[in-house]
Amino acid sequence: MSLNNINNKKWFVLYTKPKHELKVEENLLNLGIESICPTILTNRIWSDRVKKVKEVLIKSIVFVKCSDNERNTVFNIPSTLKYLFYCNKPAVVADHEIEHLKKLNKDKYILNKNLSIGDTIFLDKINQEGYVNNKSQNKTWINLKNINVRICI
Repeated sequence: MSLNNINNKKWFVLYTKPKHELKVEENLLNLGIESICPTILTNRIWSDRVKKVKEVLIKSIVFVKCSDNERNTVFNIPSTLKYLFYCNKPAVVADHEIEHLKKLNKDKYILNKNLSIGDTIFLDKINQEGYVNNKSQNKTWINLKNINVRICI
């Protein structure tokens, strides 16, 4: 692999089948393609216990770093669907945004689901502030201000 090929690699957004994100990430890494599927730890409550569960942060999405020539090789993996497009071109994610998502993975955050609409939260490890946008019985939507991402937990 030449130095020029490494410099041409960009982060793309890859759609997957629902609940297949972690398996697709594992298969991509086995092929030697850099990828990330951000996860968080959440507390799940059952009638008899509370358990910490690893949950995908952005549903049906895996971020893939590859060159334009390598983009189609990801479709050799089962459960990959398509790339996200913006203005008829594959959407590219900035490196600093991926670094923020990697920090979320590394630090193993546990989010408190006892939040109300309008509450402001601050994730000090990644220096990100967000607010609770919407809430249902099982889900909470949080908008992260600096990286303009909406997450569902």
